Amino acid sequence: MQRRFFDNFYIAVICPIIVFWLILYSFEYPPPGIDDLSFVGTAIHYVQTGDFVNPWMAAWNERLKDRFFIQPPFHAYSLAIWLFLFGVSTKSLLLFNCLCYCIFSGFTALTLEQFKFSRWIALIIPIFYSLWMFRMGLRQDALGMAYLAVGVWFLTKDRVVEYFFGFCFLGSAFLSAPVTIAYSIPFSSALIGYNLSQSKQPRNRYLALRSLALIGAVITIFTVLLFCLNFRLNLFLSDMAWHSSFRRQSLVNALPVAFWIVTIGFGEVIYGSLYGLYIILLNLLLLKKRLFSSKVRVFILTLTIALILNLFIYASTVTGIFNFFCWVGIVTLVAEAQIRNRSKIIVIALCLFVFLLNNSLNFITILGSERGSEATYRTAREFVNNNPNRKYVMDSYAVRFAFDYKPPAGIIDWTFSSPAPLAQPLSLANKPADVVYIVSPTERGGTQGFPDSPRIELFGYRFESLVRKPYDLLIIE
Repeated sequence: MQRRFFDNFYIAVICPIIVFWLILYSFEYPPPGIDDLSFVGTAIHYVQTGDFVNPWMAAWNERLKDRFFIQPPFHAYSLAIWLFLFGVSTKSLLLFNCLCYCIFSGFTALTLEQFKFSRWIALIIPIFYSLWMFRMGLRQDALGMAYLAVGVWFLTKDRVVEYFFGFCFLGSAFLSAPVTIAYSIPFSSALIGYNLSQSKQPRNRYLALRSLALIGAVITIFTVLLFCLNFRLNLFLSDMAWHSSFRRQSLVNALPVAFWIVTIGFGEVIYGSLYGLYIILLNLLLLKKRLFSSKVRVFILTLTIALILNLFIYASTVTGIFNFFCWVGIVTLVAEAQIRNRSKIIVIALCLFVFLLNNSLNFITILGSERGSEATYRTAREFVNNNPNRKYVMDSYAVRFAFDYKPPAGIIDWTFSSPAPLAQPLSLANKPADVVYIVSPTERGGTQGFPDSPRIELFGYRFESLVRKPYDLLIIE
C-alpha cells in the first residue's frame, strides 16, 4: 500500500528542518562571534590574493605573518571554495553556515531514521543545535559537525565504498574541528560493531575489506592535507602544538578544569542542572532497562563514552559541543522511554525547566538586545574614508555590519590584537595613539575603559553584564 504524502520521512522531518534553518538565516543567524575574523579571514584573503594567510591576525604572533597553520586547514579551504563561487559578503558567509546546519540536521535525521528512532528526536535536535550555534558565530564548528553527520550516515550503509567515504568525511570533520574526534571514534566503532554483528560475511573477510576502506580514506585525507599545507607538514604540526598549548589540559587537570567552569565560571545551578538531569536519566536507564530498547542502551553508552573522551581532549568545550550532546542524550532518553503518559509529562516538564534555565542567557539576549542602526555603520565607514592613513583595529561587529567583510586594508582583529598568548587588550588606556578602535560596546574579556553602555532590562531587572545595543559601534581614537 502506498504511504500517504505526509508519512514520507523527507516531508515529515527533513523539509521542516531546512525551513527552520532558512528562517533563522533570514534573521542573519548566528550573530557575530568574538573570534569570527580569525576563522573566516584566511578564506577571504586566500580568495582575494591566493595566499593562505590571515592578515587580520598578523599582530598576534610572528608565525601568522606568512601562513595560517594554527588551525587545521579544511575549514578555511572549504569556505574559500564557497566564497570563490558566491563572493565575499555577509550573506554568503551566513548562507555557508546555513548549508552546514541543514546538512548536519538532515543527515542526523537520516541516521536516526535508519535505526527507527522517534522522529521527534530529529525535529528537536536542531532547536538545541541552534541555541548552541547562537554563541558560535562563524567558527569552524558548523562545518565540522556537518562532516561528522555525513560520515556517520555513510557508515550505516555497511558497504565498502560507503565505508571509504564515511571515514573520509570523519577525517574531514577532525581536520575542520578537531574536537569532533571525540565523537567520531565511539560512533564509528559502535556502527562497525553493529554492522559486523548483522553481516553474513565471514568475519575475517568483513574486517579486511573495511580495514582497506579505512586505510584508503586515511591515505586520501592525508594526501589532501599535504596539498593544503603545500607539503609543510612539520611547520603545521609545530604551529598547531604552539597554539594548542594555550588551551590544552593534561589528563590530570581535565576534570578539575571542567568542574571549575561549571561551578565558578558559569554557575552550578545552570550547567549543574543539565548534568544532574543527564545523570538522573542515566540512572533510570541502568535501573529500569526494560523501559528502553537495546538500540537506545547502546546509543547512550556510546554517547557517554564520547562525552568522557571529549572532556579529556578539550575540557573547555563544556559550554558548547559537550552540552549539546548532553541534550542529544536527554532528548533520546525521554523520547524513547516506554513509560506511562503521566510520568512522561513530569519528565518532559523537568526537561523543559532545565532547558529554559540553561538557555536563559540566550533568551534574555534575544529579547533584550537591539539591532544597530545603519546610521551608526555609515558613520564608521565615513570616518575610515575621511582618515585613510590611520591604523584600525576592528571586531567582528564592525567588519560585518559596517564593511560587509570587505574592510580597508591593513586592519587588525580586535580579538587578537595583543601579543600571544594574550588576545584582546586588557585596558583601553594602553591603546597606541596612532590606532583607532572601531568595536562593539560589548565588554570583551574584562577589557577596562569602555564607555558605559545601556544594559538589558527585562522583567524589572537590569542585567549588568549584558549590553542592550551590542550591534552599535564605538569609534575610539
